[in-house]
Amino acid sequence: MRIPRIIGWIGLVLFVFTGCVDENSSVFISHSSIFEFDENAGCFASPDARLARAELNVAYSDNSYEMAAVVVSQLVRRNIVTTAEPNGLYIRRFEVELTDENGARLVDTYSVTPSGGGYIPPSPLGGSERAVFAITLIPSGVTSLLQDYVEPGGELGVIASIRAFGRTTGGTEIESASFDYGLKLVHDEENARVYCPAITDPVDLGIMNCVSGQDGFPYLIARCN
Repeated sequence: MRIPRIIGWIGLVLFVFTGCVDENSSVFISHSSIFEFDENAGCFASPDARLARAELNVAYSDNSYEMAAVVVSQLVRRNIVTTAEPNGLYIRRFEVELTDENGARLVDTYSVTPSGGGYIPPSPLGGSERAVFAITLIPSGVTSLLQDYVEPGGELGVIASIRAFGRTTGGTEIESASFDYGLKLVHDEENARVYCPAITDPVDLGIMNCVSGQDGFPYLIARCN
């Protein structure tokens, strides 16, 4: 008479396990890397680097926030030579929801596309693979809306809840776990604009071209020849 109960218990375990898989914690955003600049390669970011401070100056409506999102995949390589590998992952877009620190939504949820696209190969058993995706986390159109929340000289802490969406080489649609990215909005018009005569190191100018107006870098309005 215990058999139905045992079967029911097994069914419950399978249901719970299936729920965990559907949430797909095998794909997640681990952190934000740091943009660097090379005179030959241009802007790039290493998955090993980690940003310590996130800040956006919203004093200028055409400013935007660029993020180097590090996405990790634990989808395991099948290693079956007779069939195509189904667990490689293409990331297609990121969904962003901006709220204040109390959870109030500041703008409508929107999606952004990673610059250049990107692919994460399948991971070995018990391991993981990762890749850096450059995304405009806060486009200039959103910056102009956020200006309403920050007075000149003021600041506001916000949280960007980010999800990555993609498709495996086997055709399965993937949604990552949500990643909360905290950053500070400031409205600073003083000493924020940078002119070329003040720039002595062209490499510094290159870095500002990567992240102008964010993370402590001034807002750049001119380039040096």
